[in-house]
Amino acid sequence: MTIVGATIACREGLEQCMTVESLKRQSWAENRLADFNVWDSGLGASSNRQGSLEDRLALKPHVRTAVVNLLVLYKHSIDICRDLGKVLAATCALALNSADLSQDYYTMRVRTPTLVVNCPTTQSWMI
Repeated sequence: MTIVGATIACREGLEQCMTVESLKRQSWAENRLADFNVWDSGLGASSNRQGSLEDRLALKPHVRTAVVNLLVLYKHSIDICRDLGKVLAATCALALNSADLSQDYYTMRVRTPTLVVNCPTTQSWMI
């Protein structure tokens, strides 16, 4: 895998996060994508031109390999965030649909085997 390929995969993953409602709250997904784009533009990580990060690290294969590995790890973390965001939305929707909303609770605590989620009963919430 190249630095360019890993960078593009990360950007595509962050763009997918922007389609997950729970990750759009407080502009989380948008801010992560903006941060990543700033990082990329500063280093030329997705550039194929002379002077790109890939080009500058051609004589330092151990550093290049470390950068690729970190990008692969970051992509994996992005995928986990995206999947958790989808699970959070589904879990909260299920809990809110079955809840007695006449009670005066601001949040509901939902337990799954591996996750405890606070599901708000209003539209203003974030993960």
